[in-house]
Amino acid sequence: MEKNTKETINVRWDVNVTSGNENITLEELECETMEEWNALDEDEQRERLQTVLNELPERTCIIVDAWD
Repeated sequence: MEKNTKETINVRWDVNVTSGNENITLEELECETMEEWNALDEDEQRERLQTVLNELPERTCIIVDAWD
């Protein structure tokens, strides 16, 4: 008896956006003034920005590019 082989479709996917921009408030960055923000070192600024971005709704989705 032959084994049943599953037929497949190979699909290449992409994402609908590759970059974007957001306006983030000082409040979201847990700062009261620009002076406070500027006093943070670069690593702390990056960490705070990444935290805010992680909390945003999804901006990208996987979309079908091609198949065979």
